[in-house]
Amino acid sequence: LGIAGNNYLGGDDFDTLLASHLLEHLKSEGYALKMDIVNNENDKRRFTRLKLVAENIKKELSTKEEFYCDRTGIFQDNDGAEVKLAITVQREEFERMIQPSLQETFDQCDIALQEAWENHGVTFNDIDAVLLVGGSTYIPFVQASVRKKYCDPSLKNHTKQDKPLIDEPDMAVGFGAAIAAAAFGMKQT
Repeated sequence: LGIAGNNYLGGDDFDTLLASHLLEHLKSEGYALKMDIVNNENDKRRFTRLKLVAENIKKELSTKEEFYCDRTGIFQDNDGAEVKLAITVQREEFERMIQPSLQETFDQCDIALQEAWENHGVTFNDIDAVLLVGGSTYIPFVQASVRKKYCDPSLKNHTKQDKPLIDEPDMAVGFGAAIAAAAFGMKQT
């Protein structure tokens, strides 16, 4: 009834934000890591390795308030020195990093809600629940932010459920893709 979104915003962006933070930390430790991840294939590979470390940290922060990462041999810096990453990342610090991206998502949701209101008269009172899908569903800050923005009964307008629904968030992405493909009338062969 209302559609909006940013197809280029997702959990991978959270990994990129955290990897950029890790890169800045490594530079502050004295590593020669001036990178051009757009035009230099070696820099792309090194940053991708850093993103994999960041993804692991992100997952750990879903169940912990802080996570100490100690990794040696991720790659070599521009001078050939072996890079050792030793850093403690606080969940609160990670939440500050991703908050602007989360706000972008809320802005898109608000556009869809406005469209549903304008075209079909749908209000928050008509919405049963917010269904969270995808890997970022596991981030406690995402769950809490969605609840606070759309589900909290103390809000003037809110969904009928007092918290977002979470049911097979990883599979839901695949189900959604299948529904979208069916909507485009894919022919069976």
